[in-house]
Amino acid sequence: MLAASLIPLNDSPSSRPFHAGGPGFDEGTELFAVDHAGMRFYLSLLNNQDASVSKTGILLLNKQDTLQHRGNHERLINNLRVRGMILPAESGTVIKGKDDLVRRIDFRLHALLEILLGLPAITTWHLHASVLDSRVQQTLPSESAAPRSGRQEREGGRGTVSHKRTDIKALDRLLTREKKLAETILQSISAAAEHHDVDYLIGLAGGSSDGWKVILKATFRVPQARYTHFAETVVACQEMHAMVEPMLVLTAGTESFSLSM
Repeated sequence: MLAASLIPLNDSPSSRPFHAGGPGFDEGTELFAVDHAGMRFYLSLLNNQDASVSKTGILLLNKQDTLQHRGNHERLINNLRVRGMILPAESGTVIKGKDDLVRRIDFRLHALLEILLGLPAITTWHLHASVLDSRVQQTLPSESAAPRSGRQEREGGRGTVSHKRTDIKALDRLLTREKKLAETILQSISAAAEHHDVDYLIGLAGGSSDGWKVILKATFRVPQARYTHFAETVVACQEMHAMVEPMLVLTAGTESFSLSM
C-alpha cells in the first residue's frame, strides 16, 4: 500500500482494480489503484510472495531491506504527489487482496475521509532529507594513492593514531559531501516555494550512521497554485541526485495513515 486520495471530480470510480501508470516497488511491477467509498488507493505488487508479514499487516524485513524499502516507498510517494494531493500509507503496509483492503478501509472510513477532505487546504510542507552514509561514500572519488610505506615507517608505533586520522579525514569528506547535497536540495526546492525556513542543515561536526541520516529539515510555504510545480520539483530533485538516492520525506499535519488491524 502506498497512498490514498479522493477520486478526482472529473473521473468516475472504477469497480475493478486498474493500472495507475508508473513503476512499482520491484522490477517488473507497476502501480495499480483500487477505488472505494469515494477514495482511490494506490498499491504495488511485491515480487517476494513469501515475505513475512506481521499480524497487524506490516512487512517484516531485515535491516538493510527495511532501509531500502523505506527509501523506495518515499520515492514512489513523491511521484504520486505530482498527480494531486495524497495521504501516504505507513511504509511496509501489506494488503492481501481486495477484500482485505476494503475491510481495513471500512474500519477507519470516516477518519480517512476527514483527512483527505482537508488536504486541499494545506499550504505548509515540512521536508526531511536523509541519506545512507554507505551510499554517499560510494559516490566519493577515491583518495589519491600516495605511497604509504614511508609514512608508516616514520610513524612507527603510531599505527592507531594514523588510523584515527584516516577515519577523521574520511568522515570530513563524507560530511562535506552531505552538506553540499543538503544545500543543493534546499536551493532547488525552495525555488518552487513562496517562502522557506531551515530548521536543520548538517554540518561538519556531524557523525556517521548505519541508517537513514537526516541532512536537512526545512519548512516551505506553498500556495495552492504552486503545489503541482512544487511536487514536480521534489521529483526532479530525486532524479537529479539518483546516484546518492536521498530520501525526501514531505509531511503536513498527518504524516501517514495506518491500515493495521
